[in-house]
Amino acid sequence: MKTQTITFDQNARCVYTGTKTALNKCGIFKHIRANEALFRISASHGLPIFGEDIMVKVVATGTRSCKVEIKSSDKLLFNIFKWGNNIRNVDDLVAFIQNEIYKYVSPEELGLK
Repeated sequence: MKTQTITFDQNARCVYTGTKTALNKCGIFKHIRANEALFRISASHGLPIFGEDIMVKVVATGTRSCKVEIKSSDKLLFNIFKWGNNIRNVDDLVAFIQNEIYKYVSPEELGLK
């Protein structure tokens, strides 16, 4: 299992929308399900039995800040054929989310003029 948390200085709704878009656009994950009320997204990667389950949770830490918790875990308890898939899933997803979130941010929020 691999878990990582990233923080953003944007509101949770904006980050959740960007995260959901990133998961859908990247083309790596399947069976993407979103819970709009709880700001949670689940997906899967790989084969139905030997793949990984991905859980993404957006949590507001303030009115203009939030964190995104990403967890990738094996579908089977003891899967010896992983070779770092959970680490790659999380690293890829972090990159996709960070790139997508900045499309939803205004130039003022980024400090650009």
